[in-house]
Amino acid sequence: MNRNHALTIGWLSAAAIVVIFIFTVAVAESRYEIDRFTSARTMQMIEEHLQVGRTDLSSEQIPSIARILYEESLYHGIDYRLVLAIMAVESNFRTDAVSPAGARGIMQIRPILASSIAKKAGIAYRGTMDLFEPAKNVRFGLYYLSWLQSNFKSLNEVLLAYNVGHNRAKRLLSRDGDADSRYTRRVLGQYERNRTSLPAA
Repeated sequence: MNRNHALTIGWLSAAAIVVIFIFTVAVAESRYEIDRFTSARTMQMIEEHLQVGRTDLSSEQIPSIARILYEESLYHGIDYRLVLAIMAVESNFRTDAVSPAGARGIMQIRPILASSIAKKAGIAYRGTMDLFEPAKNVRFGLYYLSWLQSNFKSLNEVLLAYNVGHNRAKRLLSRDGDADSRYTRRVLGQYERNRTSLPAA
């Protein structure tokens, strides 16, 4: 092989490496743009989903709550579609909902629970009326769900504990060993529907 031929091959190899590098960077950047669009589109779909129920969230509140729900779910490692299922069953997306047991707001948080976890969750809590603020209510709900996930073995058990309280759930599970209930079936049914209509985060 003569010297000129070797130089030509060398230049071609260098050029090929540069082309491959540029292509790799372009693919990575386009993937980033797709991911960013997907997150934005997902939050838009959450906004649309929140309006399906009998929500009393205003048109100004919905984008903010969709973003908080999405970001807090990612932070705590919880599927946002499960959170939407819990909201649907608990309050039908209403911020003014009050249960016979005194749970309040869009994720039905009891005042005694809020006061006990507020400091650990890093949420300023001044009293019961705070639970009618949807942003705080969602943050309380997500923090509590993440805590339940760390303390119960299965999703059914987590949902049972969310519904009846973690102490009562432990008593029920120690006695019956069964987390199946009408509530857990309703949430899981709604969750399955959400998984077919909404994208994974």
